[in-house]
Amino acid sequence: MQRGKEGFTLIELILVMVIIGVIGGLGAIALSNIVEGYSLAVEGTELSQKGQLALTKFSVELAPVNSTGINAFTSAGVAFTADYGNATLSDVETHAISYDSANGLLLYDAHTLIDMVQGATFSYYQSDGTTVATAAEDIRILQLELILGSSDVSSKTFTARVAPVDLFD
Repeated sequence: MQRGKEGFTLIELILVMVIIGVIGGLGAIALSNIVEGYSLAVEGTELSQKGQLALTKFSVELAPVNSTGINAFTSAGVAFTADYGNATLSDVETHAISYDSANGLLLYDAHTLIDMVQGATFSYYQSDGTTVATAAEDIRILQLELILGSSDVSSKTFTARVAPVDLFD
């Protein structure tokens, strides 16, 4: 460096450019990690919302089922008749909640309720909550276990148990 002359030498300019490049590269890596973390958080929130929606629908729809309301039940779904009022024809409706494993969907009356379903198991128990019910008239507690996920987010398991009051008649 020469004294008395204004300006920068070529070496000083190159060093400044290298330092700025290193700082910019580290900043880009940090920003990339932030964006990736945000994307994963958004997808995780979406999974949680879908799980909550499905379990709420399961619980609300099965709450008014009575002792003769379970029409069919398997580990992949349940068909039921619910009495939503005073037992008039318009208040009694038949519905089904099922798992479409081929497409990863949870269905309500053959319409998509949620997607991103990696697994779903419907279980049926007697009044003690542990003995598996083998006949419709023995069912007192219904359980739905959902496994939701995608290729970007690890899977999450959601479980709901419903004990419709009318099943304890």
